[in-house]
Amino acid sequence: MSELRDRLRQRMLEAVRSRDRDTVVAIRAALGAMENAEAVALPAQPGPAVSLLGVGAAEAERHELRAAEEQMIVRAEIEDLRRAATTYAEAGLDDRARTASRGAEALAAALS
Repeated sequence: MSELRDRLRQRMLEAVRSRDRDTVVAIRAALGAMENAEAVALPAQPGPAVSLLGVGAAEAERHELRAAEEQMIVRAEIEDLRRAATTYAEAGLDDRARTASRGAEALAAALS
C-alpha cells in the first residue's frame, strides 16, 4: 500500500474516533476514487476469446497507481470540494459550504 493511502487511512481512523464526519466523508471519497481508477474495464461485448463463465473467469489484474497518479486524484477531489464550497456559499448554503471546505482542507493536509 502506498504512503499516501496509509496516511489517508490513518487520518480517516482518527476522524472516525473524533466523530469528524466531514473528514471521514472526504477521505472515503478520495480512497474510492483511487480504487475506481485502478479498475480495469472489461470489453463492452465479450467476443469468443472472452468467456465470462466460471468462478474468477472475469477477474482482471487491477491497474496499480503510481504515487503521482494518486496525488493527482486527491488534488482533483480537493478541487471538486473547493468548487462545491464556492457554489454552496454563493447559493447561501453556508453549512454545506463549510462541510465541503473542511473536506478539502482535510485532504490537502494529507498531501503535505
